[in-house]
Order: sequence, then C-alpha cells, then structure tokens
Amino acid sequence: MENFTFLQTTPNRKQNFFLFFVLLCTTIAFSQNPYNCNNCSSNDISIQKVELVSATSDGNGGYLPLPSTCNSGDIMNGYLKVTLDQNATTRYGIQISADIYVNGVYNSPINFETCNTFNSGTYNLYIPLVGSPISWTCGTSLSLRNIFIGWGNSAGNNVCNLGNCDVGPHCFKYNIDTNFVVITPLSVNFTAVGSCPPNNFAQTYVFNGSTTSGGVTPYSYSWIITKNGNPIPGSPFSGSLLTLDFSNLGGAGSYSVTLQVTDSNSPPTVSTNTQVINVGSCCVPSATCNLSPIVANSCSIPPAFTNPLDVFTFESCGKIATITSSDSGDLIVCGDGNGADFNRTYTLYYDGVPFQTCVQNIKINDNTPPTFTAPANTTIYADAQCNYDASVQVVGDVTDEADNCSTGLQATYTDSVADGACQGSHIITRTWALVDNCGNQAATQTQTITVLDNIAPTFTAPANTTIYADAQCNYDASVQVVGDVTDEADNCSTGLQATYTDSVADGACQGSHIITRTWSLVDNCGNQAATQTQTITVLDNIAPTFTAPANTTIYADAQCNYDASVQVVGDVTDEADNCSTGLQATYTDSVADGACQGSHIITRTWALVDNCGNQAATQTQTITVLDNIAPTFTAPANTTIYADAQCNYDASVQVVGDVTDEADNCSTGLQATYTDSVADGACQGSHIITRTWSLVDNCGNQAATQTQTITVLDNIAPTFTA
Repeated sequence: MENFTFLQTTPNRKQNFFLFFVLLCTTIAFSQNPYNCNNCSSNDISIQKVELVSATSDGNGGYLPLPSTCNSGDIMNGYLKVTLDQNATTRYGIQISADIYVNGVYNSPINFETCNTFNSGTYNLYIPLVGSPISWTCGTSLSLRNIFIGWGNSAGNNVCNLGNCDVGPHCFKYNIDTNFVVITPLSVNFTAVGSCPPNNFAQTYVFNGSTTSGGVTPYSYSWIITKNGNPIPGSPFSGSLLTLDFSNLGGAGSYSVTLQVTDSNSPPTVSTNTQVINVGSCCVPSATCNLSPIVANSCSIPPAFTNPLDVFTFESCGKIATITSSDSGDLIVCGDGNGADFNRTYTLYYDGVPFQTCVQNIKINDNTPPTFTAPANTTIYADAQCNYDASVQVVGDVTDEADNCSTGLQATYTDSVADGACQGSHIITRTWALVDNCGNQAATQTQTITVLDNIAPTFTAPANTTIYADAQCNYDASVQVVGDVTDEADNCSTGLQATYTDSVADGACQGSHIITRTWSLVDNCGNQAATQTQTITVLDNIAPTFTAPANTTIYADAQCNYDASVQVVGDVTDEADNCSTGLQATYTDSVADGACQGSHIITRTWALVDNCGNQAATQTQTITVLDNIAPTFTAPANTTIYADAQCNYDASVQVVGDVTDEADNCSTGLQATYTDSVADGACQGSHIITRTWSLVDNCGNQAATQTQTITVLDNIAPTFTA
C-alpha cells in the first residue's frame, strides 16, 4: 500500500467536525454507474474506506490514528483519510468530490484532484492536501454523501486536462445513494433533568444518554450512581433512558452519576462521562404552635422544652430542627404575693435559621403547705453523770422536709420536759413545726422522748479470803472478819447498800467449808449491778496427835522370812484431831541389811494426817530382825582307801568324798570344813583317819560337827626273787 499526500488543486475548505469517540471505519462496497459521456466502461478504481486520522505523522508519509475516545468539547485536529483500490494497469489522475453532512445536516462540499499516474494497488489519500489540518470539537458525527470519483484511462485523458467531456474524466462513477459514515471518536454525553412529582420527598431525575455519538452503534449503557462514595440501591442501572425517584434512594443531597457506554466496534470501545447532580428536596417547610397557657399551683417554674416536637407540629423537609426559649415577665413564685406571671417564647430553627415562634403564658402560684415526718418516738438513756443528750443527732431529725416550691426547708421544735418515775428519768414532749418560703405552715407533729436510767450501780465485793476452824472446829464468817462492800455508787441514785446471800458447801475435808457469798446492788430505777461473788474458804489447820509403838526385836524363820506386822511389833492406838474422826496412823519402812545375811534393821516411820491434810510430826520405831537358826549338812560316808606302790595314799575329798548339801535358812555359798586325826593301823602302811566336818553360817550360827572315818590299807603283795 502506498501513502500519498496530494496537493489540492481546488480551494481548500477547513471543516469543523464535532466528534464524541473514535471508532474503526467500516469498509463499504458500492456499484458504479457510467457517466453519460464516458468513453470507457472500466470500473477499476473504488473507495474502500474513509476515516479521520490524527495530525501526527506516522513517519511513512501518513498519519497516526485518532485516539479511540475523546471528551466532549475537546478540540481535535486531523485529516480525512481515503483508501482507494486501483485494479487496472495504469490510470492517469484522480478526481474526488462529495458533500459533507454534520449530524445528518448538509454542511459543505469537498473537492479533490491529483494528476499523478497510478499503477494497480491500494492508495491512501489525505485531505486537505495543503494548509492546516481539519479542526473540530469532540461531539460531532460526520458523513460523506453524493460521492463522485473520476480518473483518466490514458495520458491524454488525464483528469487534469480541461475540456474533455465537461472538463470531467474519461472514466468515473457517481452514485448519489452511496454514503460513507466517517467513524469519529466515541463521545459519551447525557442530560439530567430533575422534577418534584406529587408526594415526592426528594426530586425524581430523568437521565438521557441518547446524545452520545461517535464510535459504532448500537451502544450499551451502564449508569453508576453513588452518594458519599457508596452506590445507591440498584446501582448500576442499564438503558439509555433512566428515571429515578431519589425519595427512597438517599433523599436530597449530592450524587455522582457516571454513564459508561460501550459501542459495537470490534474490539468494543468503552468511554464514560461523570456529572455531579444535586438532588433537591420536594418538601415545603411548615410549623404550627401546639402550646396552651398554663395556670398551676406549684412552687417552681416549669422547665422549658428542648425537643421541637414538644412545642411544634412541623415539617422541616429534611433540615435539622432545633428550638430555643426565653422568659419575660414576673418569674417570682413566692415573695411578691401574687405568684409568677410571664410569657415563654419558643423559636423554631431549620438548619440554624429562625422559622417560627410560639408564645406561651405561664401563671404559677404556691398555696400548698410543706410536708414532713416527725422522728419516731424514742428512748434515750442518762449517761454516767446522770445527764442526757436529746439532740437531733441522737433522737432523730426531720429529714424529709418537702415542698412543691421551697427548697432547703428545716423543721424546728420546742421541748416540754417532765420528771419520770425515778431519779434520772424524764418525759420530753418535742413539738415539730415547718413553714415554707411562701408562709404555708404544715400541721405540727409531736415526738415523745423518754429518758431512762439504764446504768447499773457499781460496787466492789470484798476480796476472797480464808478463815480457820478453832480447836472446837467452829468458824466466824461475819463481815467484820471477812470484809464488807464500802464503795456502792450510781450515776443517779444515792444511799445504796449492797446485800449478800451465802451458799455453804462442804469443803474437801471435815471441818472445811466453801462459803459462796453473792453480793448484789440495785439502784432506785431497778438497774441491777452484776452480782459479784466473794469466796470464803474455811479451813482446818490444826494437826492431829499420836504415840508410836516401842522399839522391838524379831527373828527370821526357817525360810529366812520375818513378820514385822503391827500385830507382832506394835500399833498406834491413840490417834486424835480437833475436826477429823476415825484417823489411822500410817507408816513407811526403811529396811537396811544387818551384820549378816538374814539380819535387818527396819526403821518404821509413823505419820498421821487429818482429813484436811494437817500432818502430825512423824515418829520412828526401830525393829531389829536377827537370824538365830544354825545351818545343816551331811558328812561323807566312811570309806577305805589303799596305799600305792610307794606306800603313800590319797585322802583328798575327790577320793574319799566331800560335803555337798550345805544349807542355811539365810546364808548362801556355805562350805563345810574339816580336820583330820590320823592313827596307825594294824600293820605298816595302814592308818585310821578320823575326819571331823563343821559348818557355820554368816551370822555365826554353828551346825553340830560330824565325823567321817577313812581307813587306809596296804593291799600290795611284796616281791622277791627266788
């Protein structure tokens, strides 16, 4: 394909085209009708496409395409690009003329002529040939109608040669029914018209996007509507015509409306247009005062309303309603004798702008007495000095003074005091009164305060003490001996005397007693002191008497036992005491070994304690136990022994026998002893040994001696040699 920018031989006409969006051109095929004076029937040159391109060179003798979209009102610059197909071998010159229609209305003609020679091929022609490019405003659609194209079929018939067949070309085509729509940038536009139909809270808007132009129809429409950045219910909407009642879609306010249009080109072109619309309110503000005059028996001015709904019936049409109030006139309820009488003026504001006022007359007077509750009747008590405190902090105060108007009221009282039944008691009649600031007096109320003495008297019981029975076991527990109460005292009563009662219990022993003396004291009002107890202990501290038996000696028996019972060695028989009876002296023995086995020294210590633990001086009896029984034994039997080869003999106890049954009632380990008397026997080497055995115990008691005869014989024959 070749690009040609041809010089225009006819005057250049600058056209202004208003385009919305650039769309790709569509190729249109059309038939050719021969011109009447045409001498050839060739139909070999045809227009394939007409389009607008930018004024920016593409570097190859042509121009770059226009942008696909433009904003309505933008100034665009460019050229009309005509694409031709030439099918014959050589053609001489080309002439083109057409009518330009803008938005379907005839605007101006266009004429083009070149003398160049064309071989077969495709050619791009850019119009105008000379001068500035075409300028137009985005938003206009353009079309070419009544197109005429001619060419020469020989050098002599070049379209530049005048006079040939009405100065026209020798070959041409001309068809008034063939039109080219020049594809222009897609330009989105829409109108927004608001109105207030009956009963609408906010305006209804009609959005019309049919003024969109450029690109390739048909279009698809998408309406995106937001308020404060948030889509309204139902957004996005479709269709070129859209009607919305904003009463239920956000009400009055500012909205962003974006129309997005997509054309039918391939690929589709998408463009948007955003407008901000201010949806108005369809409401008429109004207000009516609802208040009536007030006449009231009260003690205070009623507070002003702060809620507009409490004062007015109103329609603010979406505006913020507020109220203020001001009072003028006599605002004193008490003090001027006629109560308060004033006007209260309310002002209603819509969005801070005054709109309506409401005046209410108010009359307030107070003839209601105050109320209170007297403290309950109560009883209080005298103190340690017989004084009393009947202040309100103690007996109660009025705390519920109330009045419809006055504040800070304090009830007052007067007292009437009468003596009670006893010293320190009283009856106080307290009369309470209350008057409000308007002089209304409540009925008086009476409180009875009874003052009693509930403090018991005091005293100190005598100290616990001990007394003792005499020699006859009698005692004296009179107050002169054991003590009396001397410090009776009371907060109110005088001349008090403590009294006592005794409870006597036997003590631990005869002659001892526990006297529990309970002291009591009551004042003249019947207050009784806590009883106090004095314990008087009666004891017996006189020791009993007795005589111990005499010292004596007794002897061990055959078993080395002895009997030191009182029946043997003597008993005490003269026990005596001042109080205790049936006394028995007792003893303890201390036994020491005597000089030998079986002998003892018994030191018997006698003691006597009466039933009260009084102990007589101990007395000692010495009882000596002796052993006077001799030991026993059996001497070995008489025996015969024989001399040995040397004519000696062995008469040891191992040979002739020993005593083995030594015995004594007391001594142990006794060994009998012996002495031998030896006499010659009948022949040499024989003897008669008389062995005398004796035994003495450890106490020197000697058994009778016993004799053993031992005969020594020689029974060995002599020897000789014949």
